[in-house]
Formats: sequence, C-alpha cells, structure tokens
Amino acid sequence: MSLLVVKPLLHIGVTKSKGMGNHPLFFIMKLLLIAFCLFFLSGFSTKQETTCLALNIYFEARDQVTKGQMAVALVTINRVNSKRFPNTICKVVKQANWKNGKVVRNRCHFSWYCDGLSDHPKDKIAWKVAVTIAKAMLELPGVHIKNFGKRWTVNDFLNGATHYHRNDVDPYWNRNMLVVATIGEHIFYVDPYR
Repeated sequence: MSLLVVKPLLHIGVTKSKGMGNHPLFFIMKLLLIAFCLFFLSGFSTKQETTCLALNIYFEARDQVTKGQMAVALVTINRVNSKRFPNTICKVVKQANWKNGKVVRNRCHFSWYCDGLSDHPKDKIAWKVAVTIAKAMLELPGVHIKNFGKRWTVNDFLNGATHYHRNDVDPYWNRNMLVVATIGEHIFYVDPYR
C-alpha cells in the first residue's frame, strides 16, 4: 500500500529532500489512516458487530417502545466503552459463565444468549427494526433516526448505564446500583463505584 501512496506523491514533485512528512497530501493521508484505524479499533466496525447489537436489541427489547430498544443498545455500547467489560459488542453480548468449554445455561449477562432457545429472529418486522436501530446507534452511513422529521443525534440519555432488568424481577446485583431511568418494562442502572 505504501507504494500506491508514495508514488503519486513523487510524481507531483515531492522528494525526500523537501520532506514528504511536511507535504499537505501526506498530512491528509496520515489523518485518514488515523481515522480508519480508530474506526476499526473502536469495536463498532463490522457487520458482525452490528448483527450482535441487533440480536441483543431484538431478544432483549423487541416488545418495547423505540426508546427502550435504543436504551438496550446504549447499555451494550456503554459496556464496550467501560474497562469492566469486554471491548467489542459481540464479546459484551456473548459474555457468559463457562464450564468445560461450554456456556452455562441461564448464566449469561444477557439472558437470551444462553436460555437454550433459538437465537434466530422469527419476527421479520421486529428484526428489521432492531437492525435499523443498531445501525443508527452505531452511526453507520445512510442510517439515522428521525424525531419529528428532523435527524436525531442520539446522546447517552442513560448517563452511562451499564445494567438493566425487567421490572418484574429483582436481581441481587441491583442493590448497590443507582436507578437512572425506567423505560417501558426495563429499569436502567449506573454503577456508582465504577
């Protein structure tokens, strides 16, 4: 790749004696390379990561309002951004307890992943909604959410929440957490000791 980059610069009169590192085109190429690396190292770069986020939205919140589905996506993304969780969406979604090389049933961070049921979406419309929300939350080109006809930039309206549960359960881990929101049937928490 460096030959493709360097040769055109040499043709426009940039030589080693003038210092390629100071040439404006070289500077632009360095910026593009940095942006490319940051994008692909962020954990939000692949189709697989988008699919993992969409699966989490679908199985955790397909029966919730759009804001509730977005909140589940935010929790997943907040975990990726936290030092206490894995650094990719798929690793966060598939985080589980393992024994003898197998996932322990019903011992996953997101219950759908190890509940023993099929992980293939059956409701085509809900799946399309989940994929669209996942793409919008990851700010992929060409996909955005509109609010009253205007493009909506989604900020973290959960203030960094990394946990949630349905309102019909009371897990042990919520004892030392702070409630930041209740959306639909989910209660969202932030860990004050993070």
